[in-house]
Amino acid sequence: MNKKLRELLIFTILYIALCEFGYLFSKGVLYLDYIASAFIILVAAFISILPYYFFKEFQLRSFLPEFILAAFYSCTQPLLAYIAYSDSANVLMPDFDVAQGPLIFASLVFIRIFYNKLFPLHLLKIANAIYILLFFLFAIPIILNITAFALFQHPLTFNTMQAILQTNLHEALEYIANLPLVLQLTLPLLLVIIIYALIKSILHQHLAYSFRRSNRFFPIIAFITACTIISYSIYILPIKAKTFMTIISTQQYFTSIKAYKSNRVEQLKSLKVTPNNVSQRPHTIILVIGESAARPYMQAFNESIPDDTTPWLTQAKSDANMLLFNNAFACAHATVPVLEHALTEANYYNNKEFNETLSIIDIAKKAGYKTYWFSNQGKIGPYDTPITLVAETADIALWSKGKQYDDILLPYLNSINKDENNFIVFHLYGSHIYYHHRYPQNYQKWTDPGEQGKVADYKNSLLFTDNVLKEIYNYGREKLNMDAMIYLSDHGSTPEIVRNPDTVMPIVFHIPLFVYLSPSYQNEHQLVAQTLKNNTQQYFTNDLLYNLVCGVLDVESNHYNESESLASPKYRFDLSNLKTNMGQESLKDNLKYK
Repeated sequence: MNKKLRELLIFTILYIALCEFGYLFSKGVLYLDYIASAFIILVAAFISILPYYFFKEFQLRSFLPEFILAAFYSCTQPLLAYIAYSDSANVLMPDFDVAQGPLIFASLVFIRIFYNKLFPLHLLKIANAIYILLFFLFAIPIILNITAFALFQHPLTFNTMQAILQTNLHEALEYIANLPLVLQLTLPLLLVIIIYALIKSILHQHLAYSFRRSNRFFPIIAFITACTIISYSIYILPIKAKTFMTIISTQQYFTSIKAYKSNRVEQLKSLKVTPNNVSQRPHTIILVIGESAARPYMQAFNESIPDDTTPWLTQAKSDANMLLFNNAFACAHATVPVLEHALTEANYYNNKEFNETLSIIDIAKKAGYKTYWFSNQGKIGPYDTPITLVAETADIALWSKGKQYDDILLPYLNSINKDENNFIVFHLYGSHIYYHHRYPQNYQKWTDPGEQGKVADYKNSLLFTDNVLKEIYNYGREKLNMDAMIYLSDHGSTPEIVRNPDTVMPIVFHIPLFVYLSPSYQNEHQLVAQTLKNNTQQYFTNDLLYNLVCGVLDVESNHYNESESLASPKYRFDLSNLKTNMGQESLKDNLKYK
């Protein structure tokens, strides 16, 4: 077959295959509309064929690793999106995602050939090493996409990217252990094969490629190709490719929150805090932040359920000093967006940015408390989350090491001086996903054969959390002159279905909240105590936690809005004006679907 005819045939087959693939996985798109939008695929296919045109001798098998990588780029995002969203999405149109493959193929091929032509032999080893690194940098988005789908049954999104970046080593190993066995075996094997093929092809490549310089159109085509590759790398990927957009936007998010550290210094200079009804005796206030505890699964809040998942709290609520709030809700469905608002002035009603706010730790310090942060969630490695940034401002901040049950935090209480005023925050692991890892064996009260990690294990994790709360409560009362104890969860969970950061069920927003006030506290802070008792049936979202804590501390401050505090008579919120789901959904509408 004539060589030019063969080139044309390859081009035609590639283009048709890409177009049909893209349309096959574009739900709800009219065929004519898709063809009109498939220009980007035409451009990508054209660029991918250029190596055949540029070089006299071009063998595809010499670039098999690049071809495999390109195929994954064209297929992974559209396939995973189609599997995940085809039943719920009105339109899926992955035309650019399909086009990524050919563009990456052409880019890598040209880079590899050009540096072999330009670099002297003694520098080729270094150049090859750099190229291999570049190759695997390109492979990272694919790995992230497949990992996200294996864990959450949908492709990479902003929420899942956050979750991945905020995962410590032990949590990551736990996720991997819960992947299907076929993925645990296949992905490493596939990676090894690609590495082997890449190295082999580089070491055995023919360096004698000769350019078709005789062709009068060569300079024009070379210029267009260079511009296309550069534009693709610098401009197109970050704004068009979904996976790259997700990675970049998440990185930008983490960069922005780091401004919190520098801004806080200036904010503290203007902070004014005046305690009311100052107690002359030493006392302690404890805040416990739970994880993934859903109020409907807790019998203390939901007496209609048959299983007593909260025996201590069910009994303790008969104490007039223990106040349970039955209408508390999460402001979001993921830990980080919840706590960056709950722990600071920022909420979904004042629209303040996290990095421009002060925290409950700052208020407590200014009010004369020694501050503590005890966490079982692990300190995030290269990325500081808003939670970590706030925690590190405490006088003493400690994180458990390794995979531990929440009672690992209890011994920290022994180090606290009862003769001081103490503000203590516990951040529990609670009922985080893979519930069977959240409680010791002796707390396995319920079983669900064949359904490990589902409802039974979730209830067992709540039972264990109830015991941890009991231990904190008893120690605080008996040994730390505890004035107040606040407990709430960051968000709920849906143990009946697979965890999915981007699938929001109403139950995820239904959280527990209780406040214990000692008789001494109530005597000294009568207005706060009476207000909280009056407001037990009021509606509340946990991005207002900061103001609730300010109210319990009973302070006046230029960084405290009483109208946003459940502990203030000025509290202005009710079902009509509260919002959830990151401020995007009326709480009133959310309750329609509970």
